[in-house]
Amino acid sequence: GGAGGGGGEGESIISWAHPLIGNGGNGGNGGYISSIINVIPGNQYAINIGSGGIANLSGIDGQQTGQLFCGLQGGDGGTSSFGGILFANGGFGGTGGCAQINNPQIQQDGANGNNGNVINFPPFQIPLTRSYLPNNYFQSPPNCCSLGGIGATGTQTSISATQGEDGFCVISFY
Repeated sequence: GGAGGGGGEGESIISWAHPLIGNGGNGGNGGYISSIINVIPGNQYAINIGSGGIANLSGIDGQQTGQLFCGLQGGDGGTSSFGGILFANGGFGGTGGCAQINNPQIQQDGANGNNGNVINFPPFQIPLTRSYLPNNYFQSPPNCCSLGGIGATGTQTSISATQGEDGFCVISFY
């Protein structure tokens, strides 16, 4: 499975009249792929596990466009792969929340990151000649995927964003 995306940064602007806040978006879940492949004895297959997307914290260090302050986006989750044959994409990072310094009515929460693609699932049904394979390999949809991080809140008592979960690879042989 691909890694989850990181949570977006919350934005908080402290004013004497109104605290202006925008909560960061949550990171997307990692993608998933499942397949049966025939391997060649003696060959080596590279396995890469995607790292979870970085989290961006909560604060006032985001990007400024005019009077609008926006928190930073969480990092995208890394892609996991097996032997250059199978690829599970990582989830996208959540976007940062926004607040306008001179207008307390203009604030918005960041958008959640998109989930990584679920590719080629389910690719097949349990073959009659391989009925010993566990049924949970063929669940649809799979509940296996790496979770995205949680976006940061933009409040004064801010809760920091969290990193997305790392990806994974499960190999079974017979």
